[in-house]
Amino acid sequence: MTFAGVSRHVGVLESAGLVQRAVRGREHWLSIRPEGFAAAEDWISEQTAFWSRRADALAARLARKKGP
Repeated sequence: MTFAGVSRHVGVLESAGLVQRAVRGREHWLSIRPEGFAAAEDWISEQTAFWSRRADALAARLARKKGP
């Protein structure tokens, strides 16, 4: 992987609040931000609950449409 590719990926992780970068001279030090992962986990839980309800509704509709 190129440096530019790694840099883009790290930038996305920083934007999402999942990592923090500290630049010391030519070195870039990354550390994980646990609070960012907590927020991501909350979002994933909300999405899982939403799509589970939608999938259940679709299954019920298809069962009614199929009939006996």
